[in-house]
Amino acid sequence: MMMDKITEVSGRAPGKIILCGEHAAVHGSAASAASLGLYTQVRIQTPNSNSLSVDPNVHLTINLTDMNVCLTWPMQRVEAAFESLDAFVVDPLCIKPCSTDFLQCFAALIDKEEFPEAIIGVAEGVSALLFLYISIIGFKPATVIVTSDLPLGSGLGSSAALCVATSGAVLALSGALHLDSVQD
Repeated sequence: MMMDKITEVSGRAPGKIILCGEHAAVHGSAASAASLGLYTQVRIQTPNSNSLSVDPNVHLTINLTDMNVCLTWPMQRVEAAFESLDAFVVDPLCIKPCSTDFLQCFAALIDKEEFPEAIIGVAEGVSALLFLYISIIGFKPATVIVTSDLPLGSGLGSSAALCVATSGAVLALSGALHLDSVQD
């Protein structure tokens, strides 16, 4: 039995704290902020196989480890949910803004019952993650594993950290971002 090699990339981003001027920054004035030693990490694992695009058994999985939430969709379902988007182009160097059409496609993909009621707000983070992944990588199977030291809703930048970590990981996976290996 031949095993496919797995490619794994990761992105990591710190939380932030605004020391002073948080409300002033909203109105265009200066603020003083610092990064925290608390991080969100996004790991993406993809099988290396050209035959996967025709395999109906391949999936896109998002594992929100710290919340005990794991979402898995067959790639055919993901592609079908987004087929109504006109001129959807995968280009890591020219990402278009997230549109309401994309959000409607996302709503068609995700069934609200998949999220425990206590964390229904996490659907917005998953939507952002999917937007970045599909815009940069396209409709390719993967397992996305998200872990975070940042508490949700605490004002420490957990949403921004998720987007930055996801962007780094998907850009590295696409080959648009070239980084040397760094040992932790």
